[in-house]
Amino acid sequence: MTESENFITREQFTRRISQLFVESGLRTLPRRQADKNILLKGVSLIFDVKAEYTESEVNEALKGWLKEIHPTLRRLDYVNLRRFLIDREFLGRSKDGSRYWVGLASRLHPRFDPAVDSVDVREVIMTARETIRSRKLAYLKARPASATT
Repeated sequence: MTESENFITREQFTRRISQLFVESGLRTLPRRQADKNILLKGVSLIFDVKAEYTESEVNEALKGWLKEIHPTLRRLDYVNLRRFLIDREFLGRSKDGSRYWVGLASRLHPRFDPAVDSVDVREVIMTARETIRSRKLAYLKARPASATT
């Protein structure tokens, strides 16, 4: 991990979330480790850092996230997503698997600006989608009539 990938600011995080989820057509986990970390951090933000969860609560939250936020991640199911979150220490799990919690810091992922924790990933993605939709409409309206026939 390079020095620039070792600390991710709020601006870098929101820009890359927008690019990964809206502009890239992402279908599975990204190949670049920095992008994986950003994606997994974005997913971990659906959980309250002060709460503990059962496995079924984590599963339901991840299913909802996959369905609403990024339905194009067809090659990634909630079980594998949960496993990636735990393996990369974005989520912690008790030895018996009965309790889960948000991992606050890890040697396995970069440091994130504390302001990242307040990012509403859903809102970032919806805003990016609307921006692209608006650009497409503006482009279509600006094209000469002969270009559309």
